[in-house]
Amino acid sequence: MVLKVFITTLLLLSQMANAASNPELVSIKSLHYRGSGCRPGSVVYNLSADAAAFTLIFDSYIAEGGPHTAEQDQMKACQVMIDLDYPKGWSYTVAQVDFRGYAKLDQRARAVLRTNLFFAKTMRGPALKSEFQGPYDDDYVVSDRLGIGGDHPWSGCQGRDNLTINTVAHVQAPGRSRGLLTVDSIDGEFVQTYGLRWKKCGVARRY
Repeated sequence: MVLKVFITTLLLLSQMANAASNPELVSIKSLHYRGSGCRPGSVVYNLSADAAAFTLIFDSYIAEGGPHTAEQDQMKACQVMIDLDYPKGWSYTVAQVDFRGYAKLDQRARAVLRTNLFFAKTMRGPALKSEFQGPYDDDYVVSDRLGIGGDHPWSGCQGRDNLTINTVAHVQAPGRSRGLLTVDSIDGEFVQTYGLRWKKCGVARRY
């Protein structure tokens, strides 16, 4: 079974009345991946000409459980590391993450999708969790808008800071029940809205 997972990250979606609040020359320098859900050679990615979006295509990001299902098939994981290059003196944070996929679960089956995001310089960030309880047989869309405030992490100010996105798909199917969870897409937005997402370092954040 071939699963195509599209991950699209959109940069700088919002139009600002004040152009000075928008950093220029933002680009994705590199993207790396690893994990049981995205083994070497199983992922193709394309970067748009303006570096405003990238797409990942996975061949096999599927977790499934049931009678005689191997333990390693019940939990799949993928780590994506994005190296974003942006002007020094600016900082960014993740505003929203969207998940799309398909789940098919018998009465007693259960599936969990866990995600955490962090920057290389801080090694901390939001942790997200979505649960699906059988019976369930449908596509799903999960959208997490991440609150920007308090100690919400921002990137460093030196123009380079790797963003890491870890995802784990886990299916639990006791007895003779069966379950399947796919991760079809993860969309992460770096949204600029009047300094909430992009900010100049040393300038107070506005909430």
